[in-house]
Amino acid sequence: MQTNITISIVNFDSTKHTVQCIQSILKYPPKCDFEILVFDNDINPKLNVDSKNITYTSFHNNYGFGFGHNYNSSIAKYPYLVLINPDTRIENPNFWNILGYLERLPNIGILTSRIVNKNKTERNTSKITRPLRSIIVYTFLGKFIVFKRMMSNYWEEYLKHQEFYTTEFVSGAFMIINSDTFKRVNGFDTNIFLYYEDNDLSYRLIKKGYKNYIINKFSIFHIKHGSKISNQKRNKYFSESRKYFFFKHFSWSEVTLSLFVINLFDYLSHAKNLALSYYKKRRR
Repeated sequence: MQTNITISIVNFDSTKHTVQCIQSILKYPPKCDFEILVFDNDINPKLNVDSKNITYTSFHNNYGFGFGHNYNSSIAKYPYLVLINPDTRIENPNFWNILGYLERLPNIGILTSRIVNKNKTERNTSKITRPLRSIIVYTFLGKFIVFKRMMSNYWEEYLKHQEFYTTEFVSGAFMIINSDTFKRVNGFDTNIFLYYEDNDLSYRLIKKGYKNYIINKFSIFHIKHGSKISNQKRNKYFSESRKYFFFKHFSWSEVTLSLFVINLFDYLSHAKNLALSYYKKRRR
């Protein structure tokens, strides 16, 4: 059965990467009808890849990752959405055979492939990062051997040898989802500007009874941090989005405790780095 798809890309300050992403799709196109919808969050859009399959939209402002994909879903003409980051690349002509799993697997929320970087090490699925679990995941505690098994379970490393498996969290770098399902859960939460919108969507789908799957035999290349956002802004967006996600889905007491501990560890780590920097300068 032919599965026709709408490929949705949201660009912000990553024109070069977006062009290369589109070129990789056109080099290895899916063997079905498809369209590419590009929502450009740049104030002065510069994207211009000429193809009958591509539609560009711009409001000349940055409304965030989720807003862009939600808009594209509202004008999509095919039954499945492929949400793909601009800093990803299709590198295998057989990649789109992954679409065949849409007819094989039951009750799909999100379908994804492995997402790898140049070192073949990137992790793109895991358990949902719950507040108390995040104390281990986001601090140096996760490096201690006593938490090794917990971290392995969190990253689902014991499942990596399987052809496919169900997972909780799927990275927003590459998602395939039925358009009606996406709309049924109201798409991405646009209160989240950047980061954690994929956690939120993954978790809401699970709570509605859907299953998120990863297919290990397929992979897509991800450069990561392709847009020119400063690390300071990235950290700010990440912290704000994490806080919003936690308070949206979990108890006030659990969230407050976890954020207090995480912020304390961040403060101690920053203080240690300042002390080391001061000590090195004194020694000179």
